Amino acid sequence: MSSRHHRRKTFFEDCAVSWDIICNHDEAKLEEIFKVLSLKKGDRVLDVGTGTGILIPHILKRIGSEGKIVALDYAENMIRKAMEKFPQKEYPNVNFVIENFFEIASKEPFDSIICYSCFPHLEDKKHFFQKSFNLLKWDGTLLIAHSSSRAEINEMHARKHGAVRYNFLHSLEEIKALGEQYGFAVLAKKNDEKIFYILMKKTKK
Repeated sequence: MSSRHHRRKTFFEDCAVSWDIICNHDEAKLEEIFKVLSLKKGDRVLDVGTGTGILIPHILKRIGSEGKIVALDYAENMIRKAMEKFPQKEYPNVNFVIENFFEIASKEPFDSIICYSCFPHLEDKKHFFQKSFNLLKWDGTLLIAHSSSRAEINEMHARKHGAVRYNFLHSLEEIKALGEQYGFAVLAKKNDEKIFYILMKKTKK
């Protein structure tokens, strides 16, 4: 683990207790993002960087009780906070995992991988696409999204703690090029003054 990775992990561990207060996630924007994603009943979804579980209600509403969520985060305090909000007895189809995305293994492929508000913090973008390709079923979807514009995200990170100061969000064109290099095709993309997303589909090489 690099020292930069360790500092970033510590930053998110320390932020967990107040994360839901300091972070604003506009419900209308999240609904727009999920409308593009088009999850269906019974889908198996990997929520990368789940944090305190912001997306969990939105995912569950679409995949139903027959679906499955693997809520992944490397910050233990974030996962603990999420588990308080979504206890196992009430949410049996949500599995919380404390792990680095690059280390996760799964015997069963996912229908969709969601990377919401965390893509800039992933150190190895090429490895991210390669790993996502391997975790998805054929025709599975990968969504990278923020409920802010790229400019706003990058400006915010530039003002933040040193651990995330240089974690800038790539342009849609750069992400598209990386995804295509590793076997993904773009289905939809958007970057305006309010929102950023790119939806990609795993295709056979």
